[in-house]
Amino acid sequence: MATYSAAKMLTAYYERTAQSVASNGNCPRIVEFRFGHGYVDETTDPPTLLPIPSDLNTVPGEFYTGIPEVESSGGRVIVKCTLPPGGVTVPHKYSITTLHDDDGTILAAMQDLPDWITPTDEHVAYGYLDYPHLSENPPAAI
Repeated sequence: MATYSAAKMLTAYYERTAQSVASNGNCPRIVEFRFGHGYVDETTDPPTLLPIPSDLNTVPGEFYTGIPEVESSGGRVIVKCTLPPGGVTVPHKYSITTLHDDDGTILAAMQDLPDWITPTDEHVAYGYLDYPHLSENPPAAI
């Protein structure tokens, strides 16, 4: 079955969270996003999304950086990443959005099939982080 979009929390997110629980750092906050192009095999028709490495630390084909709108409700964090018209001066191929913390560390990545973003386009990407344990079945501590 073909996959046309994907999302992944990266190892850095879990490591930063574990460090904050152990009082060895702050809880990670999503404060930046970046658009780029990569992890796509375009020799197939349609293109095939390739796995995002769990230790991703650079954004392939990066061409835009912005500040996301982040909201939390009901065990879900919604991240809205917007590139406004005029946000780029030349066309760029797009397929990946990354979410970063205060230190620039990549916490999560989202993929789509490739598309071109032009200077007249507005492009919006949404990320959803679910915390289902906050609903009916919270985890038990032993």
